[in-house]
Amino acid sequence: MNKNKKWYILILMCLGILAAQYSQFLMSQLGMTWLSDNSDLGGDAATELGKRFSTLMTAPLIAGALLSLVSGLFVDKFGVKKVLMVSFAIMTAGSLGRIFTGSYGVMFVCMVSLGIITTFFNANIMKLAGTWFAGAQAALAIGIFSAVNSVSAASGTMLGAMFGSNYTLAFITSAVFAVAVWILWAVTPMDNGQLIIDNKDDTPKMRDALKIVVRCKAIWVLAAAMMCISVAGNAFGLFLPEALKARGISAGTAGLATFFGIIGSGAFNLVAPKVMSRVTKPRLTLVFFGILGALCIGFAWLLEIGPLMYLGLFIGGACSLGLSPVLLQLPLSFKEIGQKYAGTAGGFIATLQLGGCVIVPTYIFMPLSKGNNTVFFALEGSLMLIFAVLAIFLPVRSLKEKKL
Repeated sequence: MNKNKKWYILILMCLGILAAQYSQFLMSQLGMTWLSDNSDLGGDAATELGKRFSTLMTAPLIAGALLSLVSGLFVDKFGVKKVLMVSFAIMTAGSLGRIFTGSYGVMFVCMVSLGIITTFFNANIMKLAGTWFAGAQAALAIGIFSAVNSVSAASGTMLGAMFGSNYTLAFITSAVFAVAVWILWAVTPMDNGQLIIDNKDDTPKMRDALKIVVRCKAIWVLAAAMMCISVAGNAFGLFLPEALKARGISAGTAGLATFFGIIGSGAFNLVAPKVMSRVTKPRLTLVFFGILGALCIGFAWLLEIGPLMYLGLFIGGACSLGLSPVLLQLPLSFKEIGQKYAGTAGGFIATLQLGGCVIVPTYIFMPLSKGNNTVFFALEGSLMLIFAVLAIFLPVRSLKEKKL
């Protein structure tokens, strides 16, 4: 492949995740306004609005929970471009649908559709990078994509504040962006778009691979740990703007504060593997990150607006989702998993991880907190304490042995 073309494809990958995340995280600023204008609720309206808002914000994660495990199979069978184009078409339809609907049910379906392309990219980033890049360049491509992924979420949150209460205009901009990126992918030829399997006879059957993965105790511990940091870390992008606005903070300032939390995870994504490879006690280091993350996620948002709050939110993001690349490399070192079953293990972990992101905030924490943001974020922070306990049981020797 032309050496410049692979970087062009990486740019398209980044534009794809930017379009999806921007569309999704606009709702963190505009979702409550849309719900207030399009809902007729009786009784405890505030609690019901909060639950519906949480449901809409986590709706894109449903696609990830349902499709992460099989998305890699689709790519292997039909090729990158075909699967990608269908995924983009579904996302674009959802983006367009948001412009015209006033129905909560339809909006929920539209939000789910936004998660299709995100699932495709996140579950297959190793395959995608390996198709067009090699060696250290593949790792660099993944790092760049991960950083853009985080910035994309922040962009929707920050720019959403610029639209005020005009959510229709915001939905139009996201739909135009989605259509433009879809067209760019459609006109880009991919001579290496069909992922190559060197020896298809050696590729394990899905059922056999799942049996191996499910029987691995370390995978269950890792999946639970990933769920904890994901649910806690996602609290910034999904729920922090509305919580800050409820304190009387302007939408623009709330977006800026949220930006620091999301960027914290993106920045640490790039350096966490190297940091963990150099510490003398990786397990205790993860425990420390868990405790520190619990404090920052649970309480940093209550500080006065200023550098101390921004630093606390940044550290909260770094100690939660910023640890993702560190944890996701571990299955390669599990003797039951290794390279052969790493793909199935990744899909299994993502399914439990994203399932938790859908269920825990909306159907457990929201009812428990009863609309009290202080209680809600304390519960989110408590997940990092659970992560700290799980870290004690993670087989992490490979982090020290592997020089990254």
